[in-house]
Amino acid sequence: MHSCPEEATLTDFLAGLLSEEHRTSVLAHLEGCTDCRWVLAAGNDTQVLAGAPKASAQTPSQLLLPGDKLSRYVVRERLGSGAMGVVYAADDPELGRRVALKMLRPEGRQREELRQRLLREAQALARLDHPNVVTLYDVGTHADGVFLAMELVEGTTLAEWMREPHPWKEVLRVFREAGKGLAAAHAAGLVHRDFKPANTLLGKEGRVFVTDFGIAGPLQQDEGAPLQDPDKAPVASMKHLTRTGQLLGTPAYMAPELLEGQHADAHSDEFSFCVALHEALFGVRPFQGATLQELAQAARQGRISPPKREVKVPARVRRAVLRGLSANPEERFPSMESLLAALAPRPIRWLARMTATAVVAGVLGTLAAYGLTQREGGHCEQE
Repeated sequence: MHSCPEEATLTDFLAGLLSEEHRTSVLAHLEGCTDCRWVLAAGNDTQVLAGAPKASAQTPSQLLLPGDKLSRYVVRERLGSGAMGVVYAADDPELGRRVALKMLRPEGRQREELRQRLLREAQALARLDHPNVVTLYDVGTHADGVFLAMELVEGTTLAEWMREPHPWKEVLRVFREAGKGLAAAHAAGLVHRDFKPANTLLGKEGRVFVTDFGIAGPLQQDEGAPLQDPDKAPVASMKHLTRTGQLLGTPAYMAPELLEGQHADAHSDEFSFCVALHEALFGVRPFQGATLQELAQAARQGRISPPKREVKVPARVRRAVLRGLSANPEERFPSMESLLAALAPRPIRWLARMTATAVVAGVLGTLAAYGLTQREGGHCEQE
């Protein structure tokens, strides 16, 4: 019996980076492996398949060690790894600050395309300047690889934070900050394409950061060109990073139109955001399916899974989340800003009544003063 593909292979499969022969073998394996199908549907970046070679099983020479230098940066520790890169904490002695170094994974297949994806992430981050988007400091090369020097966020991922239930007001606060980061990307002409809890960081002080713009693309469908002129950077367009009939993004959070190969836009990011928000509020993702087809069908039919835990969420919040999960993109909110406005906290009723009363009293007082002035003015004229 063949062992399961490693997580990096499954991610490459979703991103369309495998050769046709390799893709065929993965498809054949998926037909008979429920575990791998669930990994694809769940989109858990940290899960390692049973029996699969772990991504961390690299030779010591392939990994950077404390004290190693990349350009001017001094490596301190390895923070983690994903399908595309390994992240290290490092010191920048020239500016006296800690940074996060995202390095192209050393054993990656289709290395050149992954390198281009990492450069695309750098270009996307360079277009964004927002407190809820991780800041890019520098881009450089090391040996035959590429690295990004980014803001080091001390905290946890939203996926880890969501493992424990939180009050709905706190969930909304955190997600509204993440939504502001997405809205900033849209304002810069970018669609994230892969928003999910694992791609969002929660700092120790409560600040939220949207990260991982490796498969971000232009917001407008006719913007098929690279984010930067190809003469200035060796970065392929999204057409070269997406194979016909294959996907970019994590299926469990993807809008149904993307599962069918349609164009990603702000509405599809909105859908992904609401899937994650539903999961954070109710303990379960809204749509379930053992295969990608079943997952897409559930989303298309609007078959919302029952909550895993009962939460007294206001009806207006439920309505907003459900609208963001509409199968038809046109039925969702027109923008992330309008969705965030619908999720914004409402004033306390007694405070609203007091404010209204104060306004009415002020208006009446003004009218009374105006009437008195008129009477006094009229009396003077008679004299």
